[in-house]
Amino acid sequence: MSAPKSKIEDLGFEVLADGVDPIVDIVAIHGLDGHREKSWTADNGVMWLRDLLATDIPNARILTYGYDADTRSFEVTSTQTIFRHAQNFMKALARKRTGAAQQRPIIFLAHSLGGIVLKKALIIGHSQNSNADSQLHDILASTHTVIFFGTPHAGVKGIDLLQMVNRVISIYMKTNDIVLRHLKEHSSELEETQSMYLDASKDIHNVYFYEVYSTPTIAGRRDMIVPYHSATIAGERDATIEGLSADHVQIVKYHGKTDAKYDTVLYYLREALENVKPAVDRKRLIERRY
Repeated sequence: MSAPKSKIEDLGFEVLADGVDPIVDIVAIHGLDGHREKSWTADNGVMWLRDLLATDIPNARILTYGYDADTRSFEVTSTQTIFRHAQNFMKALARKRTGAAQQRPIIFLAHSLGGIVLKKALIIGHSQNSNADSQLHDILASTHTVIFFGTPHAGVKGIDLLQMVNRVISIYMKTNDIVLRHLKEHSSELEETQSMYLDASKDIHNVYFYEVYSTPTIAGRRDMIVPYHSATIAGERDATIEGLSADHVQIVKYHGKTDAKYDTVLYYLREALENVKPAVDRKRLIERRY
């Protein structure tokens, strides 16, 4: 009998589709306690990024990223902060974008905590000198659209309960509260991240999907994990806000092409593709002028 697969083998980038003459990279990043494939896979086995999106948008290279966002594990838990996760994400993505791919436009799909990691990552790109031919800044310059799915921009409900459960089960499982500490409602770190992201994302179109239904929790009840006010940014100009008929987990799991949630997401992806290259080219031209 072979040894069980370590979760470490599923960290980093996986290319789900190379695309036919790709004009865009679609990059997915999962959330808390997530997985680069399972988080995007419905209970019927459909992994929509690979099984649906790759055929509906054949001229896209589709990648999914895995990082250790586990709050508890029998194997091992990460000691990385959100900032360190963001740094690793940017460096790993830069390594995937060499040669002809380096300036290819990007559309990001970010679920839950993945949206916070992504915002931190793009802030890192914003801090790099555009005149220094920085690969990290180039990722920011290439970013056309970011689609957030239930991202807790203003924190997550029930974090205190999760921390309490972790303390109880830590006697027989490895637990990690490093990330949880920064996801509390009204977190000053989340507020600072959002302020810096608004500056970094001036030329990026943001789409905010929020969950419509409550989610079963470890306490045995249902809660709105990321309520509307946390999943959206009030007053942001030109942003798109829409609810998806799902809870916090199912918001990124689609059963097939007739799934209304998938149809909605596909609409916004196709809309972004209509002008993705000229829009990114304009951004680069403006940067060169200054």
